[in-house]
Amino acid sequence: MNKISSKADRGLCLSLSPSYALIMVSLIMSLSSAFVNFSYAQSYTRDRSASSQKSDRSVSNSTYPGSAQEQCGQDRRCRLERLKLLNRQRKQSRAQGQNQRTSTFQDNINKKTLRITPRELRPFVLDLDVLSSPSFAGGGIAISWQWLKHLRLSGSAMFTCNLNGTYDYDTDYNFDGRCFKGGVRYLFGTENLSSYLDVYGMHVVVDGGLNVYSNYNDNYDGDFLDFVSEPQLTDSYITGELESHLIGFGAGFDWQTEKGLHLRFGLSTHYVLFASIRNKENRANLTDTEIESFIVDDALSLTFDFSIGYAF
Repeated sequence: MNKISSKADRGLCLSLSPSYALIMVSLIMSLSSAFVNFSYAQSYTRDRSASSQKSDRSVSNSTYPGSAQEQCGQDRRCRLERLKLLNRQRKQSRAQGQNQRTSTFQDNINKKTLRITPRELRPFVLDLDVLSSPSFAGGGIAISWQWLKHLRLSGSAMFTCNLNGTYDYDTDYNFDGRCFKGGVRYLFGTENLSSYLDVYGMHVVVDGGLNVYSNYNDNYDGDFLDFVSEPQLTDSYITGELESHLIGFGAGFDWQTEKGLHLRFGLSTHYVLFASIRNKENRANLTDTEIESFIVDDALSLTFDFSIGYAF
């Protein structure tokens, strides 16, 4: 009978041993975690206490250079007043420390904010764009985007684009239509006012005509300045569509405020890549010379570039 009970006890212990081991492992892990937390809390309390004691000692030394015994002796009222004043000074010192930490944190935030330029705060700009010279006038809408700190992408559509002037004293031209621009602008500074360099492509599509005058005299008899009759004047008039592709280079100043007002002014010059006067119906070239390139170059050789708008 005793043998049977001992065997039963051993079987029960064997069946309970896994649960018992799991409970012991959980208990050990809980105790180790509690010990780590307790050690961290002790370390934090010790550091904070040391910091407070250091602050209190500095307050005590600045308020009362000597000890309580040196200041008051056995006077209890003096000791109480001294203790009240020390406590008040410690509270003020701790409040000042908290204010200093808050001020430092706010300064760090402000520094990060100040690193953002006004153009990055309001990267999109809608402008009224004007391009003008003695023989050219264009105006329209420009949209630009501050892509990087120093780079701005821009594009504009000029719905009024007029070329009107005289080239080489014998060619009058008058064309009216549309112009399109698109390019990139490099801003040298990050402040509200900055100088810039501009590189862009330009497409001109205008309708109109040109009048070419030719002076000749077939009755000249060969003597020096001896004309039998007055010189004859002939002219040829060509009408069609003038299309041109140009590349432009500009420089000037760009100003943008924190509230969004945007202003830009500068000078631009253009290099003609292609120009042609064509018949609008069959798209045939109407001239065999390069007079159209000379006309575009004469009108857009040096222009004043101005824009005003709002950034958002």
